[in-house]
Amino acid sequence: MVTTGRAVDTQHLGALPDNVLLATFLPQAELLPHVDLLVSHSGSGTMLGGLCHGVPQVAVPRGTDQPQNAALLARSGAGVVVAPEEYGVDSIRAAVATVIGEASYADAARSVQREIAAMPDADEVLALLLDDHGAG
Repeated sequence: MVTTGRAVDTQHLGALPDNVLLATFLPQAELLPHVDLLVSHSGSGTMLGGLCHGVPQVAVPRGTDQPQNAALLARSGAGVVVAPEEYGVDSIRAAVATVIGEASYADAARSVQREIAAMPDADEVLALLLDDHGAG
């Protein structure tokens, strides 16, 4: 699966292998439960969505919160970062091979998944905050 966003002219990508499905957009929530690896810029929603599903990742950060997210992802052991100065087909291919080839990345992603699942949801946190302040 490759999603490009709406601003990319997909004709510039050239011929793609038969096993590649290209789309401008697909809902992450429907896709992430079925993937073995996530390659993204490591924006908060994408990175955390992947981790909620225990998916190891290759981060290719570009800006905003992405470099910090990518660093945290790497520190957790759930993925690797390809730095901007390293962007290229060979470096991203090598990162993908590393993450797919070493079980420790998938193990770490599933560990983070369990941590996230054990966290209270927003309703539980609100109830705790209200109880702590005597409002509940």
